[in-house]
Formats: sequence, C-alpha cells, structure tokens
Amino acid sequence: MKISKEIISILLLFLLLQNAILSKEDKFEMIINKILKNQTLEEDDFKNYQSLEDLRIIRNIFFAKHGFIFRTKYLKTFFVKYNWYKPQRENVDSLLLPDDKDNLELVQFFQYELNMKKIINHQDNKNENLSDAEKHFIGIWQISPVMTAGWSNTFSFYGNRKVIKRGNTMDCEKRLLAMIGNWKVLNNQLIIEYTHKANRLGGKFVKASGSCGTERELINGKIILAKLNEKEYAKHKISNIELSDPYGIGYQQYNFSIDAQRYWQKELDPEKY
Repeated sequence: MKISKEIISILLLFLLLQNAILSKEDKFEMIINKILKNQTLEEDDFKNYQSLEDLRIIRNIFFAKHGFIFRTKYLKTFFVKYNWYKPQRENVDSLLLPDDKDNLELVQFFQYELNMKKIINHQDNKNENLSDAEKHFIGIWQISPVMTAGWSNTFSFYGNRKVIKRGNTMDCEKRLLAMIGNWKVLNNQLIIEYTHKANRLGGKFVKASGSCGTERELINGKIILAKLNEKEYAKHKISNIELSDPYGIGYQQYNFSIDAQRYWQKELDPEKY
C-alpha cells in the first residue's frame, strides 16, 4: 500500500506535537511533585522556568491540585493529561493550604519580576544618549553603605534611561513595592518621570518573622504592577559622585546625595538586585 506524502507529513506533524506536549509535561514534573506533596518551594526551584507562560502553569498547579475546573482551553488541555487532576469544583479558594498560599506568593513575586523586566527592556540597555557624567550613575545605589539581611531603599539606573525606585526589603508592612520610570540628570538635578507603580493589594497583617525589620508582615496580598494613568514627576537635587570611605577602614565606595540623603553604589549592573 502506497502512502501519500500528505499523510506522511500529517503523521510527522502529529508526532512532533505529541513530543512537544510530553516534553512540556516532563519539564514541570519536578515542581508538580513538590506541590502535590505540599512542600515549600524555594527560589532555586524556579531556575528552569523563566517565562510568564511557565509561571502561569505553575500558579495553576495549586488550583488543579484541588480539582478546579478550568475554563481556559490552554490550561484545561495541559492539566487533563495528568491522572491526578480531577476537575470537580468551580472554586477552590477555601481548600488552599497555608503552604499553598505561601508558595503562590513566591510564584506571584517571580511573575511580578518578569513583568517588570519587560517594562525595563534591559536588552535595550545600550547607554544611548547618556552624557559621560550620567554613565557613572548606572547600577544600584542604596542608602546604606553596607548590606544587611536585605536591600535598603534603592535606585536602579539603567543605560536605556529606565529607573526603578524600590523600598526597603526588610519593611514587611509596605504596600508600595516599586516605581518605574525614565531618568536624566540636568544641572545637578535628577529628573524622573514615573510611568508604572507596583503595589501589594489586599492580604492580611501577621506577626513578622524571618528577616523582617518590622513588627508586622503583610501576607497573601496581590501584587499589581500597573501603568499610571497620569505620569508622576520628581526632581531631586543631587551632588557629584565621589569616592569615600564611610567607616574609615580603608574600603572606599562611590556615593552621591539625593536631596541630602546619601546613596552608595552597591552594584554596577542594575539587574543584580
């Protein structure tokens, strides 16, 4: 029996699609097993998942575990292949375990970070149209000359004129996480046009733990990274960048002041936050 070229092509396409689906399933096997066993996820568990699509799947594993009925064809097609997935509930929020909620916060944080990188567009970081003086600002600057359990208030300046202003990571009560915009230096002034803001909405306050520097900690909130309806502008008086030793121990660091508050350069690469 002679098989036409068209049939052969269709069979090959089918096999390729099947292998792609199996490959995607295998890719998530490790993290699915941890979630099904109610284990705590760590940052290292996400090193192989660097896209928003990956994180979307991981986020929905928690809901699939409890039998959520997916209406989205993409998610339904992905999870229906697993024998542990039993779609039977319209809402599973009340079934989420404390570990599920903690893990979902971590997934949400990585989604937020990836969305922020899309706005920053670091690959376009070409130092375009920067003066020689402005090039010295590229990097991460924080209000403390030393690193403790986390970052203090920081500015991250990028060569494509993007900037991220972040709050103290040890302030576990804060709702405003970051502001993103465009920067330039003109006549001893740092001028920033803020275009996006990241806030944590909802959630609840509990007694702080870990590296928190506050008595309370906000948990189970939803991070919203949104474009501002109206841009916000800030002008700061700045000093020249200088090299000095903050503690007189022979270790000099670059620093400058923003509105009389001194900032110290901790990283040359703004991505190393």
